[in-house]
Amino acid sequence: MSEERWGKRFEQRLEAKYGIEQYNEMGYVYDISPFGLFLSGDRFYLPGTKLKVKIELDNGSRVEFEGYVRWGKAQERPDWFDRGAGMGIRVSRFIEGELFYQDYVQRLNATHDKRSPLVQ
Repeated sequence: MSEERWGKRFEQRLEAKYGIEQYNEMGYVYDISPFGLFLSGDRFYLPGTKLKVKIELDNGSRVEFEGYVRWGKAQERPDWFDRGAGMGIRVSRFIEGELFYQDYVQRLNATHDKRSPLVQ
């Protein structure tokens, strides 16, 4: 799936609420990019499913969007926390907070670039 990703991804841990029509599932975002994120939570949805997702950024800004599950990996053991289980979500439409989201990703990018060694 990595060949289908576009843009840099940044590791994060943000609480998320999500669902098909309502925000009735809880989870965490572990990976964020300008066009999508990796979401692991209470319920797994199949690729192609349209979800509503709500996250609160660590600066207090709230972001809501609709997106499609592009890929997913179900938990192998439901009773255990499986860090690799979750869904890749591609943002299709922002409901609220698009500028907050894009600004947040840009700040992560700037912070990441400052930590990266220069290649000469």
